[in-house]
Amino acid sequence: MKIRLLPDQDHKIMVRAQYTFDPTPHINLNLTWKKTPINMDNTNKINSLDVKLLRFSLGIIYFWFGALKFFPDLSPAQQIAMNTIESLSFQLLSGSTGLILLASWEVLLGLAFIMGFRHRFLVFILLIHLIGTFSPLVLFPSLSFRSFPYGFTLLGQYIVKNLVFVAAAGILWNSETRTKSASKR
Repeated sequence: MKIRLLPDQDHKIMVRAQYTFDPTPHINLNLTWKKTPINMDNTNKINSLDVKLLRFSLGIIYFWFGALKFFPDLSPAQQIAMNTIESLSFQLLSGSTGLILLASWEVLLGLAFIMGFRHRFLVFILLIHLIGTFSPLVLFPSLSFRSFPYGFTLLGQYIVKNLVFVAAAGILWNSETRTKSASKR
């Protein structure tokens, strides 16, 4: 690109730019792959402090949300939890009884995570709980979606955010595996 400054009739400076196109590419397309050894001890490593923080934060959330369910009309998920429990149990459990059981389950799970229990069993129980939390998407789609499959209602968003808990459960499960394999060495 060439730029020229030219005076016009009023002695003001006018800028004229002339663009030229150069069809030859100036990009180096020489792609080379380097073979680098992978140190398996450093790959996919999560700091133990990160795992403890993840476990503690999950514990706080589960304890808090579970405790809310013990008090009538305090939990925003109370009605959908009662309806889901009745539906999943084929009406063998009443919604209020199921809600107390769910609250107990969540509080105990939260306490176990807060206290630092490191058992795959806890992660397994967490995953079973998460299956239950996603079930309203199937059982009550009119309450979960404004426009299926992408237009969530507030309840649908409340449910789908649990995908983060699924990812956290995967991290905890894998950290437990790494801890056990490291202790065997």
